[in-house]
Amino acid sequence: MINDQRSIARLPLHIFTNLSSHEEGENQKSPEVLRNSILKKLENAGKILKKPFPNDASINTVGELMSLSHTTLLRLLDPLLISDECETFIQRICSVCAPEPMTAKVLLSNSNDGHIPFDVHSLDGILKGGIRVGSITEFCGQAGVGKTQLALQLSIVAARLGYGSIFIDTEKKLSLQRLNEIARERYNTKASSHQQQFDDDFQYSEKIANDVDTHTQFENYCLPSKVLANVIVHAPTTMDELLGVVSNLDEEIILQNEEAYEDDHDGGDTKMPIRLVILDSIAAPTRRDFGGGSAVKRVAAIYQIAKNLKRIAETLGIAILVINQIDKVQNAASDDIQDDEEDLDLVSVEAALGVSWYHCVTTRIGLEHDGVLRNHNLMGGSAIRKASILKSNSIASASAKYKITMKGIEDASLA
Repeated sequence: MINDQRSIARLPLHIFTNLSSHEEGENQKSPEVLRNSILKKLENAGKILKKPFPNDASINTVGELMSLSHTTLLRLLDPLLISDECETFIQRICSVCAPEPMTAKVLLSNSNDGHIPFDVHSLDGILKGGIRVGSITEFCGQAGVGKTQLALQLSIVAARLGYGSIFIDTEKKLSLQRLNEIARERYNTKASSHQQQFDDDFQYSEKIANDVDTHTQFENYCLPSKVLANVIVHAPTTMDELLGVVSNLDEEIILQNEEAYEDDHDGGDTKMPIRLVILDSIAAPTRRDFGGGSAVKRVAAIYQIAKNLKRIAETLGIAILVINQIDKVQNAASDDIQDDEEDLDLVSVEAALGVSWYHCVTTRIGLEHDGVLRNHNLMGGSAIRKASILKSNSIASASAKYKITMKGIEDASLA
């Protein structure tokens, strides 16, 4: 599968090296000059090719380039490349953007089983380490169960591990004040007493398990200012704007990670590589734009977003968390509960976006209220919530109880 959304302008320079071999001596263009000349041709594809292309048509992505026939591409790039060179051009792009076939054994050995934890023992426990890297995890639940709070805490713990985050806020519920508050409360907080036991019980990502520097970094939270500096916020209001943000995520992540690498190489520590993307939510622009209207356009838009998120998660090694609303809650036990799991009292929820979205997520976690403590102040106690694994291809059904405090999300059992 080719990464068809990759920008042609972001292709590595070696693709253009010695590509135009029919020109020799002083007439041969350098890779930089040839790339810029080809990009200019592609940007003016409509004017060059004319019918049936619109006059303002341009070719910007690998997918758009691959849709051209060999004859059309030759016409478009003439006189920069001849026929054989156009074939070489396409072959080089495929070698970069399309992975080589691999056996199941090789895929398993190369798989990234890393996680980004919440630093909540019970929740990280049922998730076997936290949010999985390379997959889409969904939180669904009613208002007030802590969906956004969990997302904020995840971005803070990600920064603690040296990773930046992208937060896509369509709900207008992102509170930077609350993000700063949780980061401040957790700043200089040592790893909780259960951390050693947790490390013994579960396999963290290879980076955390084997990298001494990362273990040292995990001991302390970052300064709130550093956390805020490494959370990139997008606030699209329409489905078209959301599609635009999601479609450009891979290029944004690649650029950010390159800057983070250069910053680290130069001895700086401001930029962090992106490892987490939070989307809150798809349902909001879907309801605003489509309402009860065209189901076909609605499903097509959801599918396009899911396709892009899956590609980004898998190809760039990103943990993706999507927050979803629910339309209905039923207090019913799950059919999958085993005899020894009857006390889990898993809930059945009907999340927004329907069946088409349900099959796009790897892990679905339902959040609900689960009783109330006597004191309802944040410092002394709060309403108990419960997280239940409703769908997963890698972990068993289970539940964990938590509460919301000044420090964010904590185990319900903590005093």
